[in-house]
Amino acid sequence: MDQEINLQARVDEINALPLLQAIQAILDLTPNLTTFLSPNGQRLVSHPKFTGTADLNNLATFYIRCGSRCTEEHAPLKTRLDYLALDPLFEAFYERTETMLREAEESGNLKERYQEFEGGCCAHCSGHPAAVIPAGFVDGESLFFEMDEFERFWGDAESTEDRYWRDLGTNENRENKKASKEQVEDAIRRGFV
Repeated sequence: MDQEINLQARVDEINALPLLQAIQAILDLTPNLTTFLSPNGQRLVSHPKFTGTADLNNLATFYIRCGSRCTEEHAPLKTRLDYLALDPLFEAFYERTETMLREAEESGNLKERYQEFEGGCCAHCSGHPAAVIPAGFVDGESLFFEMDEFERFWGDAESTEDRYWRDLGTNENRENKKASKEQVEDAIRRGFV
């Protein structure tokens, strides 16, 4: 990587990539990220091969979106498994920055707290990364499948979780089923892609 590339610019580039390329780019980027706080408590990341910083919440929002896109775009099974490697990394980023925030507040080093979330509903309900990642709400997001797809891979096997939602385009109730990592690995061994 060119030393002159800004990290936030790279994150913005990743946001525009097709799903498989985006997941690979996030996988390539995240192991070398360092988390820290701005003086007012904004969660930031830096990377040794890039200049500047990037907003952790911005990157995490895209990471969460990629998990949902795995279902929407019927991502290959291997891509869904690859994505799982990101879950513990992002959980660790938020654990570290939450500890930093708590310590900064306790020591009085945090002057004016960065307003991380502004919205009409709670941070969990709106899907804010600082709320849903530490709570485990997005763990295994890439392992949700549409009903017919789940049945094609695993027949009438039990799912680990079901999710119901209303499709606003068709006004129909929809269901997604979540497979386990082991179920996905088994489907790959049986020749499914």
